[in-house]
Amino acid sequence: MRLRHAAGDGLRIEGVSLAMDAGRVQPVGVITHAHSDHSARHKKIVCTPETALCLSERWKRLTVHAVPYGKTTSVENVRITLHPAGHVLGSAMVR
Repeated sequence: MRLRHAAGDGLRIEGVSLAMDAGRVQPVGVITHAHSDHSARHKKIVCTPETALCLSERWKRLTVHAVPYGKTTSVENVRITLHPAGHVLGSAMVR
């Protein structure tokens, strides 16, 4: 699996439409925390329940897959587990 970073597109995994902390709308975006420079209104959002709550205060009608810490989910055959980052409420490190 190869990762690449491009301004505004966040961290991307080549071969899938998944982006992490992208500032521009993507098909699928993993949002590690609710700061505006780490988020956009992606078609599908993967984040913690706490981040989802913060985002819903800013944006209405979101398609969010809220994943609790320690639970593994699969997006386009990529396994993702969110772990506490200790930055802000709901912030996560991605494994």
